[in-house]
Amino acid sequence: MKILLRHSLKQTDCMSVAGLVLLIHDIILTFPRYVELIWKRKVTTSSIMFAVMRHGNIIAQGIGLAYYLWPNPPYAFCKAWFYSEEWVSDVLFIPVSVFLALRTYALYRGEGAFYKWLIFGVVLSSNLALFVSLSLATAEVRFSPLPAPGLTCSFTISGPPNTAGLVQFIASTYFDFVIFGLSALRCWQHYKQGNVRIIKILFKSCLLYFVFLFTTGLASLIMYKTLPDARAELKGVLINPMRTAAVIITSRMVLNIRSIVWSDGPITTENLATPFDKTTVGSASLRWRVAPGQEDPMEFDEDEY
Repeated sequence: MKILLRHSLKQTDCMSVAGLVLLIHDIILTFPRYVELIWKRKVTTSSIMFAVMRHGNIIAQGIGLAYYLWPNPPYAFCKAWFYSEEWVSDVLFIPVSVFLALRTYALYRGEGAFYKWLIFGVVLSSNLALFVSLSLATAEVRFSPLPAPGLTCSFTISGPPNTAGLVQFIASTYFDFVIFGLSALRCWQHYKQGNVRIIKILFKSCLLYFVFLFTTGLASLIMYKTLPDARAELKGVLINPMRTAAVIITSRMVLNIRSIVWSDGPITTENLATPFDKTTVGSASLRWRVAPGQEDPMEFDEDEY
């Protein structure tokens, strides 16, 4: 039992380190665009949310490594960090969900109020569910001193909050599924209208990433529900990679949108479909300014992003 637990913890530790390294690597790659599009611009609610989302996750995941890797930690630290991590991770999910929801809502501008309230309801309900899970985690979790020297904080949890964890995974998967479903529906609508170029833009700029977020969330939910107690630590092996992917995808979407808003000259569907490279994700079809002769009723709203 202990051998299996140690092996599971090692796998979780490796994934946690990999997630943090990828997040730092992405920030280094996009740092010039970050300075130009965030730091040098007017401070807005969206720029504050962006900074909290990006830097907050680095700090949280960095301190989280101590939870998983620090041998013989103080018992009080383990308890305090467990509760803090639960709150911090849920708070940091808010800007991610808001940005992804705005990105999806922009696809349905002018399509009626139904989609607006649907997306608002999904964001509100998923975040409320996450905070409900916090109260469940507080009530369920049980701690005990380390059973042997040389172990980490993971071994202080004698009664894991299984119900709270299940609620968290369901809420996250539910949010990703609805966002992916709405984006796929919009692609289908454009396909029926013959808008092939827009479909390519949507596929490159959001649909592939939403598929990734949804499938990893679904995989985590299945693992959490089916893995035996002997491999309990593996239930959360994809948590940090999921957080990292969500932050990277969301932050690059925001940077791309801001670069489109403040670009010189007209913007067309052709130059929206930017290719993949180290610092950009294919720019999204939201509402855009267009060149003469390519009029489209949609345009960007700078304050949203």
